[in-house]
Amino acid sequence: MFVRSSGWIAAGTRVLAIASLAGLGARVSPQRPTETSASCARVTVLQGADVAAADSATVVGEVYTLIDSWVSSVQAADIEALARLVTPDATFWTHGAPELAGRDALAAAFGPVFARYSMEQDFRCEELVVSGDMGFMRGTEFNRLIPRREGPAIERQQRAFSIIRRGADGRWRFAHGMTNLAPDP
Repeated sequence: MFVRSSGWIAAGTRVLAIASLAGLGARVSPQRPTETSASCARVTVLQGADVAAADSATVVGEVYTLIDSWVSSVQAADIEALARLVTPDATFWTHGAPELAGRDALAAAFGPVFARYSMEQDFRCEELVVSGDMGFMRGTEFNRLIPRREGPAIERQQRAFSIIRRGADGRWRFAHGMTNLAPDP
């Protein structure tokens, strides 16, 4: 299924890639999914002493809430909310851009993008695996930047891999991410 996600994992990395691609002109992406609630094609919650079977659905729901929160924050251009959705030591690698490290770097990357564009991200989650307080997601991300003034929208598709971590406060956050451009169809 498709996750409408404005970010999910590798959030800031995507912004850097989008910002660097913004000057390259638009390329039409393949048909973009349109579902609006988070879900993944394959979900695995590894059972252990710290995760009872009944807790699996709760854990997955919490991760989907993280994805949905990212979507809402990107669409609202809320940099402070985005920063709260990543760990303080988060790192992101994206195609053709330097590493993005930490909340301040995330805010610095998103600021100029949000000033120039409204941004939408859709994410088709292929796999989610959670074990205790760690997990990862992988899938395909669809990015659309709509100029706030004039010009055509920019659309890009990329593959994304993110590591998530549950903090001492019980909240899931994006800890690390990597994206790369998807091959041309």
